[in-house]
Amino acid sequence: MIFKWRFGRFRRRNRPSELVSGEEWRTRNAWADGSPDPAGEGRAPGTDPPGFSCPTAASAEPVPPGMAPAPPNVSAQGPASGVMYEAFYGLKERPFTTLPDPQFLYWSEAHQLAYAILHYGIMTRAPITVITGEIGAGKTTLLRRLLGEIPEDLTVGLVSNMKEGRGELLHWVMMALGQEFDASEPYVVLFKRFQEFLVRAYAEGQRVVLVVDEAQNLGAAALEELRMYTNINADKDELLQLVLVGQPQLRELLSHPDLVQFTQRISADFHLEPLSEAETANYIQRRLEIAGATRQIFTDAACARICRVTGGVPRLVNILCDICLVYGFAEDRHEIGVDVLEEILSSAERRGIFGQFDGKDIAQPERVGPDG
Repeated sequence: MIFKWRFGRFRRRNRPSELVSGEEWRTRNAWADGSPDPAGEGRAPGTDPPGFSCPTAASAEPVPPGMAPAPPNVSAQGPASGVMYEAFYGLKERPFTTLPDPQFLYWSEAHQLAYAILHYGIMTRAPITVITGEIGAGKTTLLRRLLGEIPEDLTVGLVSNMKEGRGELLHWVMMALGQEFDASEPYVVLFKRFQEFLVRAYAEGQRVVLVVDEAQNLGAAALEELRMYTNINADKDELLQLVLVGQPQLRELLSHPDLVQFTQRISADFHLEPLSEAETANYIQRRLEIAGATRQIFTDAACARICRVTGGVPRLVNILCDICLVYGFAEDRHEIGVDVLEEILSSAERRGIFGQFDGKDIAQPERVGPDG
């Protein structure tokens, strides 16, 4: 497999297992994509790069008519490990993946406050808690951290990526809470089953929390139906708590005139802002340290430029930093400076790759200080 980038080519299948310089690696692998063999017209048997065996005419099996030749054999000791730049930078794993991973959670001031609001909402039995933030701001990572620390007296159901029109809302809720149901049952029967589950959990000393991720995909009618679920109570105690997490559009949706009763029941809410310039630098260094780095890889100037280009949005920071490490690895750059970053941004702007980065700075929201 050849990964083709605008600024280089990376051949994973014949990446040697030992650490070598980028120049030596390119020399070893110059023939893998059909370019001239640096050792001559052909290689003598036994001189192929480690982990890669190129079949010869004598060793190749006959190919039946109409069939494509089999690909070259790749040994188990070769680059099947998928290692790219980790060893080059002294890392144990990739530090800038885009998957939500609580292990890599960076506690910026905004993330600390958002988590505190989530925790407060659940522990005080708030009927509805709302957390919003830009795409890639770290909302889902916070949720995963919260779900990993729930006390034993909580039953939590997570509804993710639901969209209006994808089946009945109550079906999603029952499934998230691990309750069996018959989809052919009338709504009244299903609602009674749901109510009985809440009452039974309450009698057993359990509190039930329903978390809806990407809640901006719901319409006003679905949100109002969720509010009605929170009306189920026993004496003074409400039996269901709601936690809604979504993009800024959720705040716009909640301003709908039909949702006045819903907003009046929101007891805790917070909007998660992007990282500041200083927080972005700390975020980058923190993720590198968790991945095993023992030195600074991105210069302070590069971190500042990354913040301006990405607007301090963690997911965009991850994507750009990952690209920088791949590029730096290919060019034997043990330190990522502004020059490396500008080459990548220039390539993105010129060739239209990585469309979220065009080299232009993204304005950050105005921040409110402690004094208001």
